[in-house]
Amino acid sequence: MGLLDRWRQARSRRGLATTPTIPTAALPPGGRSSRETHHSLTAGLATYLSFWDGVEPLLPPAYLEQIIRIAIVNPDMSQAVSNWVALGNPGHDLLLKGDDSAIERAHRRLNHKARSLARHMAGIDGLVNKYLEQVALTGAISSEDVVTLGADPGVDQVVVVPVSQIRFKREGGEYVPYQMVDREEIALNPITYRYLAYMTIENSPYAKPPMIAALEPILDQRAMKKNLQFIIKKFGLFGLISASVTPPKRDVGETTDEYRKRVQGYLASVLKAFKENFHDGMAVYTDDIKVQRTNLTTDVRGIQDIFRLNEEQVFSGLGSDPSMHGRTYSTTETYARVVYNLLLRHAESFQRPVKRRIERTYQLDLALAGIPIEDLSLHFHKAPAQDPLTEAKAKQVAWRVVREKVETGLLTPDAAARELGYDNWDDAGLLPGQANLASTGQVRFGKSVSSYPEEGLQRLTFDSFAQRYRHVRPRAALGAGPGGKGAAGPPASNGKAIPAAEAMVEDGL
Repeated sequence: MGLLDRWRQARSRRGLATTPTIPTAALPPGGRSSRETHHSLTAGLATYLSFWDGVEPLLPPAYLEQIIRIAIVNPDMSQAVSNWVALGNPGHDLLLKGDDSAIERAHRRLNHKARSLARHMAGIDGLVNKYLEQVALTGAISSEDVVTLGADPGVDQVVVVPVSQIRFKREGGEYVPYQMVDREEIALNPITYRYLAYMTIENSPYAKPPMIAALEPILDQRAMKKNLQFIIKKFGLFGLISASVTPPKRDVGETTDEYRKRVQGYLASVLKAFKENFHDGMAVYTDDIKVQRTNLTTDVRGIQDIFRLNEEQVFSGLGSDPSMHGRTYSTTETYARVVYNLLLRHAESFQRPVKRRIERTYQLDLALAGIPIEDLSLHFHKAPAQDPLTEAKAKQVAWRVVREKVETGLLTPDAAARELGYDNWDDAGLLPGQANLASTGQVRFGKSVSSYPEEGLQRLTFDSFAQRYRHVRPRAALGAGPGGKGAAGPPASNGKAIPAAEAMVEDGL
């Protein structure tokens, strides 16, 4: 049994009773196991040959590199990535469990790490954006926590490892990630490195890029735009302009070849004069020149339909919609609302690997610093509604229906609260006909007997403008009996019920 196995056994599935000491030998030398790429021809050949060593990816790694490059220059893919990032990062909270002194120490340390972990990405908010972009393009998060030991041990920064360089091998019944870089196969440290896939194909450990289906129609766009540029350059925006010119008279004794060359030179001089005159918006010529213009746009009326069909295929491959890219296509407001809500669901699925990765980074840093936090969970805020007024009216109708169920005895207050998305009914004594519940013991101090399953959870809300966490301290109010306010439970994000924090460590950390 190795050091890493013994360290894993020291942790429970539910979290940390106390923060264990991490063996220094289990961490990578120098604080990082991955490394940056140094491009060379031999390194490229070695990387290509390594494609067949290990678990074969269903898609060649070169596809991922092409997706990243195209996302920089293609307007549709670039805007789709920006939309996913904007929808997926509405802000976040951290839920921590531990004693007050540990929470205070963690608060101070996380405020520092929120600014220093991603120094070139505007802090932790920029790191969230980077992770969302990586998931949208490659389908996975691939990053490593660079740790430092000494007087102030912890995670010094986070580096992104290109997903295209990751290869998996089957070892001991598990898929083990390696980095293929510069002719070397580097074993990545299981404590500091993480590869989290948004979605995989069957049993493959490799992630499925969400935008891979858009590559083919995007490549078709290149050919279409190239032909269009040729037409514009060759014929101009106003069509084909042709001029009939009376050739000069043939001189006596002039040979046929000499006369042909002199005519060609004359035509070239006329063409040059026309280009200069038409460029200025004015043309001057003699009466022996007849000018005609052929309108090409009347013969290419279907080009708009062709481009529109191609764009619709691109948007389908991107998992987006034309209305999110400024193309109306006669989209109604109701349809746009449906599309927006659907995109929000996709954005929430992109958030899951981001949540897990940042939780792991914070957990590792606090563990190295010796701060005994038992649970740490990240929760994203709810994205803004596309139509806030309509959504508020719908909530109001749902509230009235649930309240009528309680008043008629169909539901208990706590069951009604859970139907609305809350943990329990705070003060059932305020409901008509429910005042006698306090005497039956079903309600105590305005709270149900079955209180929050996880006591001691405290919330840190991230302020993206100040790039720091704000500690939302739990409040307690004294009171008893019907209508009295009892001790408040742990804070809830957005007023919604907060599920019990997931296991702090699922696979070693």
